[in-house]
Amino acid sequence: MPLEGLLVFLGKDKLQKGGVVKRPPDLQPSYALPVTQRDFGEFLQRLQNQSNMIIRPEPTKWTVQKLADEGSRSPFMARLFIGLMKLRDAALADPAKREAFDKAYEFTIMSLWNTRTTANEITRLLEEHVKKVESGQIARVMGNAIHVDEEIDRELRKQIETFLNSAVRTLKQGMQDIAKSLQSDIGFLFKKAGAFTNGLLALEKVDPELAAYLRETRTWSEPLVVGARNAMEHTGWMLPKIKYTEAGGAFASSNRKFLAS
Repeated sequence: MPLEGLLVFLGKDKLQKGGVVKRPPDLQPSYALPVTQRDFGEFLQRLQNQSNMIIRPEPTKWTVQKLADEGSRSPFMARLFIGLMKLRDAALADPAKREAFDKAYEFTIMSLWNTRTTANEITRLLEEHVKKVESGQIARVMGNAIHVDEEIDRELRKQIETFLNSAVRTLKQGMQDIAKSLQSDIGFLFKKAGAFTNGLLALEKVDPELAAYLRETRTWSEPLVVGARNAMEHTGWMLPKIKYTEAGGAFASSNRKFLAS
């Protein structure tokens, strides 16, 4: 059907602003038209009323939902979401392989997102508390004792436990599942030193770049998994309580350095 025949149903005011560019053999693009969603609905209704066509609207199949108030300016979104999805599109042409990767990566990115949220909450909790202590808002000396009118140790310990569990789950399950979707086994990364060394040597023969990456990963993953999370789970380790000091009317807390680490 010629495009002009359809544009008639937009109405006279829209038709006067429209036009068609004919490009052989059978292309007919139109000029940009100021058509709103309501205009388009009226167009379809006129088309059905004044022709023998029956309009059947497509059922709703997609949900477009806001994900976050962040974009490409955020390093997290740029490197771990937008950038990685572009790499996925370029590397995985097979729909089945892409689906397997997406399933593994969805778990990883959501777990990592939760880990980052918890880390930000820990930082906020400490910074606000330290600020109120050092300003004297919630700290005072009575006799030979420091009185602090706010307690955050329980909440801080809870958040630290959530952070460690989420971070290790992201690392051990998320990274392994992503590697498996790409036909790689990195389970040796989480084993004892001997098994890790043997696994690394075997991987170096087929994928030296990945082996080098995992060697560097081990330098921070081992303290996280064994030194922190496993210690909390198996030895009863918990975050030490905040200690407070006063000198010359100025208050300080012991957890300033914790913020940096």
